[in-house]
Amino acid sequence: REVPDYMKCNICFNIFVDPQLLSCCGRNICKECIDNHIRRVSSLSDQNPSCPYCREKDFQPIKNSALEVSINQLKIQCPYQGHGCGWSGAMKDGMLHLKECEFYLIDCPNR
Repeated sequence: REVPDYMKCNICFNIFVDPQLLSCCGRNICKECIDNHIRRVSSLSDQNPSCPYCREKDFQPIKNSALEVSINQLKIQCPYQGHGCGWSGAMKDGMLHLKECEFYLIDCPNR
């Protein structure tokens, strides 16, 4: 099933990780994406960074817990389904599953 666009970051194009609501324009962005933007702009000039979407100078990223809950409830399948894994479940449980997935690909220590 396709992930709705409102659950994807327009900066990294992935599903939001720790989504942040921007106070100026109401758009969402991954925490890492906004942190990288602020760090990059701050290193290039001594001005306050502007919003990457609307260019407003006075903005705050605010954790969007409601969106994070919705994302964590998305139904996903194991990325190793093609290798035989039949696991499916909520996004929030996906990382836990990967730690114990028997179909997780590893590099051969003997090359």
